[in-house]
Amino acid sequence: MNAEEDPEIIMSDLCADVEVDGHFLTVDIYKSDIDPGWILEVINEFGTSTVFDDPFLADGLAWKQFEKTVTEEGLAAFLTKKRKTAANPLTLARLSSPAICEDSGLLSLAVISAFSDIPALRTR
Repeated sequence: MNAEEDPEIIMSDLCADVEVDGHFLTVDIYKSDIDPGWILEVINEFGTSTVFDDPFLADGLAWKQFEKTVTEEGLAAFLTKKRKTAANPLTLARLSSPAICEDSGLLSLAVISAFSDIPALRTR
């Protein structure tokens, strides 16, 4: 890469679209080819983006932080103040394969797969 080129963005295989109690979140985990730190960004169904302040050493650590946040704070962690009152984070299901992370498209509920042993997480 020369100085005139934009850095390449590398998307993690752990990117996913998830459903939490009927609300959809896009979890993007990415880094650039010039910085080794992984960025965790969660976009809610209203287009509001939450980017975690500190980069992670590995993409798996970023995913674990997402799971921890959902478990400890629930869906409300990713909603605006107006929308927090409607959220009740009891269920979480993975909707997408990592391959569609880059375009953030939602898949049919038929492709839901289990991905964690956290009690708050379940598949349909």
